[in-house]
Amino acid sequence: MRIGFVGAGKMGLALAKGVDQSRFQCSIAISDPSVEARSLFLSQLNHVKVMPDNLSLCLASDVVFLACKPQQLSSAMESLPPSEDGPLYISILAGTPVEKLTRLLRSNRVIRAMPNTPCLIGKGALGVAINHSVSAADQGLAERLLGGVGVVLEVEESMLDAVTGVSGSGPAYVYKFMEAMIHSAVQAGLDAEVARRLVVETVIGAGEMVKSTGEDPEVLRGHVSSPGGTTVAGLSIMDELGFGHVIHSAVQAAIERSQELAKA
Repeated sequence: MRIGFVGAGKMGLALAKGVDQSRFQCSIAISDPSVEARSLFLSQLNHVKVMPDNLSLCLASDVVFLACKPQQLSSAMESLPPSEDGPLYISILAGTPVEKLTRLLRSNRVIRAMPNTPCLIGKGALGVAINHSVSAADQGLAERLLGGVGVVLEVEESMLDAVTGVSGSGPAYVYKFMEAMIHSAVQAGLDAEVARRLVVETVIGAGEMVKSTGEDPEVLRGHVSSPGGTTVAGLSIMDELGFGHVIHSAVQAAIERSQELAKA
């Protein structure tokens, strides 16, 4: 199978590495005007073929991941001829609806997905909106490819902005939380490396607890929160300072930006 990437940025690289490490037997090619982006991509996957332009890449691919910036899509694909026999396109562009994609690509073989960077290690969380014009075979292929890099959840296209705000941007929110936890631990006197390992393992363990037990996070939080204890003291400060409101506002801001991109 020949897989191409229009755009060699971080998310494209994450997906390409995940696909490369999966069970699929495939060749990978990229097209990107940025020398720096191409160099970084090749430093991680040195057997990737660099194509001279997007048209060459699309004509030589069975599946094409659209991984450029949404604002660059029109210029990136302007040379494509209309073809229903062309590749299956899997778009990971935030805020770019199927209707616009099919018009620009002049093809109905288009599926939208919103991955996140943990796809790099096969631990992604991906929302996928299926274009009802694609065949069952194309849908199955897209889900198998994406399933090689994480958990795939099908949603209505109207919900992809919400997926963007939650799981697409979500890793950055978790990293920022971890940064603050590590900083607080160091300020309390812990060695920096000890602080880092404690926080990393705590976040991993908490996530695994939710996943393996199937319990609601609120229920598990209650198991840790003994009345009058240390955890309640910390949680009360979070409530007082509006921690939940901050997270809600961050997710909503990301959703609104995704919606703005759709109108651009």
